[in-house]
Amino acid sequence: MLKVSEIKKLIKRRGYTIPEFAEKIGYSYTGFHKALNNNTLSFQAIKKLSRELNINIEDIYEENDLIANEAIPNYRQNEDFVKIFNEQLKFLTKQIEIKDDQIKFLQHLIEEKLK
Repeated sequence: MLKVSEIKKLIKRRGYTIPEFAEKIGYSYTGFHKALNNNTLSFQAIKKLSRELNINIEDIYEENDLIANEAIPNYRQNEDFVKIFNEQLKFLTKQIEIKDDQIKFLQHLIEEKLK
């Protein structure tokens, strides 16, 4: 479980109101409040939260939760994301190579016309 009361104290110590901080990490106040209290913040939000508060992710979890899977992101989902991301990256890299070839061809045509 997240250390909700400690997180709220840290937010206030850093000079934010809870609604301001929620917006800063991409949540509405209601959504942030609900996700924080229900321990359903996304891993991305937890990373942003820890970055904005200048703390380690481990510092915002109850100590025994770090051993359990609650504090560990779903690596299977992350593996799927990485696989899809890598496929998209390969596709885009290929598209860039094609565009580079087209540019070189057009440059060659222009040089030929200028001769």
